[in-house]
Amino acid sequence: MSQGSRIAEHGPCEDVISALCAGAADRHLEHNSSRTTLSPTGNLIVSVCLGFIGGFGFLNNLLVLVLFCRYKVLRSPINLLLINISFSDLLVCVVGTPFSFAASTQGRWLIGESGCVWYGFANSLLGIVSLISLAVLSYERYSTMMGPTEADSTNYQKVALGIAFSWVYSLMWTLPPLFGWSQRCTLWGIFAATLLLQELYHLP
Repeated sequence: MSQGSRIAEHGPCEDVISALCAGAADRHLEHNSSRTTLSPTGNLIVSVCLGFIGGFGFLNNLLVLVLFCRYKVLRSPINLLLINISFSDLLVCVVGTPFSFAASTQGRWLIGESGCVWYGFANSLLGIVSLISLAVLSYERYSTMMGPTEADSTNYQKVALGIAFSWVYSLMWTLPPLFGWSQRCTLWGIFAATLLLQELYHLP
């Protein structure tokens, strides 16, 4: 089969990604004598940054959740959106950051290709949840400012729908690639995270 025929069988997205993967493979062969493309100093700097971000983010978001649960005065509809953002960020610090932190301290990826896919899925899922929650929060503030009446501080229905939408929308984009459906093209975040880890830690 000619090269032109092979190119015609793939869409533009697969062509671009195939080229990126080919470049990554070439660089992998060029640097296969070391476990990571970062120097020991570079790994140390990344480890310190990730450790600070993970530790501070975990404590800060945990404190927000504890205060929200402890003080009833804080349990307003608008604060529920903030809690949703804080909860998703807390999960990033628990199920995402520790893996990249451990990889930086050891100079190599420690949990294999499946772990790499999980890392991309978890961070994409939780990141999209935070972004959608911020969008819903912005729309709610806009509606409150432009509305003729004051916002009802006891109406949780719209906020609950917004929170549910943020998770359903995020799962809609992140679950299919996790199970192999259009894995390389549908969700750029998972692919980008995987390719970055392959570049840094020479995953197969």
